[in-house]
Amino acid sequence: MKYIKKGVGHHPQLQNAALNPPNSSAEASARWNSLKDKKGLLSILLREQYHLCGYSEYHCSPIGFHIEHVENKSQNPQGTFEFCNLLASAFHSDALARIPAKDLFGGHSVGKSISVDMTRFVSPLDAGCWHYFVYLQSGRVIPNPRIGEQSRDKASYTIDLLNLNSAFLVSKRRAHWTSLAAEFDEHVEQGWSIRYLVEAYLVPTNSRLFPFFSVTRQFFGTVAEQVIAEA
Repeated sequence: MKYIKKGVGHHPQLQNAALNPPNSSAEASARWNSLKDKKGLLSILLREQYHLCGYSEYHCSPIGFHIEHVENKSQNPQGTFEFCNLLASAFHSDALARIPAKDLFGGHSVGKSISVDMTRFVSPLDAGCWHYFVYLQSGRVIPNPRIGEQSRDKASYTIDLLNLNSAFLVSKRRAHWTSLAAEFDEHVEQGWSIRYLVEAYLVPTNSRLFPFFSVTRQFFGTVAEQVIAEA
């Protein structure tokens, strides 16, 4: 999970709506559904996230994005129009009908759609969120074994809630790891710069990043941390 540093989010319709926040779940849903220029708002969020899903870090080109409330509207109606409570997540609503519920992840996962225990939820808006997770060569994500029991519980809860080990994501992460390993081996054999390879993956180009930033970060270890610190 990559930390998302929130900006101001200059979106007049959202800012005006936030001046008079809703007081109930029903009011929040009704007013959110009538909010104008969601496409423009989504564009702002995607630029902020380098065009990656806020929860899975997938680029989502085949499945699209939707605007996600980190804290659900039903649980915190007054946060409905707060930019600091919004991010872009898989999937676009048009894609939902053709995907089984068990395969949905991120904001449209079954668990996240119902209710969230925010005291146990690891949010990408938390600066240290990436410390909670470890990515395996198999494509799975697990709680970081080096953190405390309570933190591991939060990581496990978040993985299950967001369905971050859906078959789709596991397959995509495994393929990404395999690709990284092949490129790494080629660079070593050819005597090419590993740092340049890492920069290509972890430094944004035209406000975009390659998918699975955290997998790449973990794979390249110390070199990746140096590149991120200097970017």
